[in-house]
Amino acid sequence: MLNKASVQRALKSINSEYSGGLDRTVTVYDYDGNEITSYTGKIDIEDTETGGKEKFDLDGKRTIIYGGIVIVQEN
Repeated sequence: MLNKASVQRALKSINSEYSGGLDRTVTVYDYDGNEITSYTGKIDIEDTETGGKEKFDLDGKRTIIYGGIVIVQEN
């Protein structure tokens, strides 16, 4: 049961919550597909239900992105 993908995702989320994030890269693109900026490091992403807004913490600083296309990849 612990090897199910959904359980592994839940455990990873818990680990991220209590360890200050996971090693990730967040890349932000405009609506034409041009890269605006990217962030890399131990990033804790807050789940948001609102469309068009991403919140995360990197190095103790809060970043909020409104609009654009946001891709989050685990390194």
